[in-house]
Amino acid sequence: MDYLKKLDGVGVQLDPSKRRVQVREQLKVLLQDSRMRVVEDDWLVEWVVNSTEWPSGLLGGFDKRFLHLPREILVTVMRDHQKYFAVEDQNGGLQPHFITLLNLDRDRRGIIREGHERVLAARFADAEFFWDADQREPLGERRERLARVTYQAELGSYADKVGRMKAVAQEICRDLEDREIFTPADTASTLRAIELSKCDLTTQMVREFTELQGVVGGLYAAAQGEPEEVARAVYDHYKPEGLEDSCPRSRIGAVVSLADKLDSVVSGFAIGQEPTGSSDPFAMRRQGNGIVKVMVEHSLPLAIKPLIQQAIGVVSVDWKRPQHEVFGAVVEFLEERLKYYLETGRKLRYDTVRAVVAAGWESPIEAAHRAEALEAIRGGENFVALSAAAKRIKNILAKSATTKDWQPGEVDAGLLEPGPEQALFESFVATSVEAGKLALAGEFEKALEAIAGLRPAVDRFFDKVLVMAEDRARRENRLRLLGKLDALFSGIAQFADR
Repeated sequence: MDYLKKLDGVGVQLDPSKRRVQVREQLKVLLQDSRMRVVEDDWLVEWVVNSTEWPSGLLGGFDKRFLHLPREILVTVMRDHQKYFAVEDQNGGLQPHFITLLNLDRDRRGIIREGHERVLAARFADAEFFWDADQREPLGERRERLARVTYQAELGSYADKVGRMKAVAQEICRDLEDREIFTPADTASTLRAIELSKCDLTTQMVREFTELQGVVGGLYAAAQGEPEEVARAVYDHYKPEGLEDSCPRSRIGAVVSLADKLDSVVSGFAIGQEPTGSSDPFAMRRQGNGIVKVMVEHSLPLAIKPLIQQAIGVVSVDWKRPQHEVFGAVVEFLEERLKYYLETGRKLRYDTVRAVVAAGWESPIEAAHRAEALEAIRGGENFVALSAAAKRIKNILAKSATTKDWQPGEVDAGLLEPGPEQALFESFVATSVEAGKLALAGEFEKALEAIAGLRPAVDRFFDKVLVMAEDRARRENRLRLLGKLDALFSGIAQFADR
């Protein structure tokens, strides 16, 4: 304790939790007599906590003429380059002030503040120059320059990447138009956004502030008169950059993001850059997470495998392995990303996710809905008992019965014995029709409840009926009935694999 007091006396706070409190208090105290507030930034708070021994706040200012620049540019300069907190009014309007945290407890003559203000003014002046200079050449006229900007040595230029993105997006848009989710105008906006999406890589602003790629493109597109939906899609197309990040604001932006990430994943696998263990140099896992998150959270009812095949078809490289192997590897990779998203992003239980994915995940949005439905009803008495019955059925079909005992086919109603066997078949027929209609309508929870309602009939069947009867015809008929039940149970989730 004496050691800690001595450190305190020389301006060293050893406890990071106390430094965190100091940072928060300093941010509050400096603005308490104003109508301003700090732009919340948890990442920057943690950076300061881990970079100072005795954080002490200092309020500085800058020329309000710089406020004509977009907020995103000003905040990025302050946050990412200077580690300053931006300041706004109560309505969210950026103010000509900033807060920095020193490792000193005073700046009596204001020399430190003046130094910080001069540095920030110079940074803002650079940003202002880049903004004005970049505006002289519209984004659309920069497209030819992308042929001279390398995306990856084996995958060519950004112009090549944009071409692949357009090919994938056209397939997506065609599907969405067929479903009447997109209009031809939406498709045109999507393709225009893709054409412009990487053009900001040739601007002076992005060369200086690389964190703003995509954002700058969107800002320039808006300033240069591109339609709002195009500008927004360009601005958002790198999103989401993590499970906690938001998705693009529009479906047009979602499709641009999806095309970009699909190409990144497929082309990366094509040249042998897939992630391994602790290595993921191309951030494939993040891209894969983004693909799943965009498809689910924008409710895009797309089949994933045709999109992967489309993306593979437009990659022109020296393939490291056969294309069908790359296809299988990408499918397996995205299946794992879907499981990760449902468990980590949606907080669904491990066995729920495994049971649903085992039943099929061709459409990630449908798989997500099925998983949420299963999570909602599991634990009910009928459901638990039916899960046990489903496992028993699967074990009989897999272990007790052989090809000599039965072949899949239709159940012969004439061979059914009156009582539990006949009752189970009739319940199955009625339930399969009802559950099928509900599942088709996306009402998976109700479909699962209908299936769980078979529990009493299944219990009576197993109590009273000998499945492996000596008579081969009856034995095969009963096994076919169990096969039908197994298929019904497995349509939404593999009950036996929970």
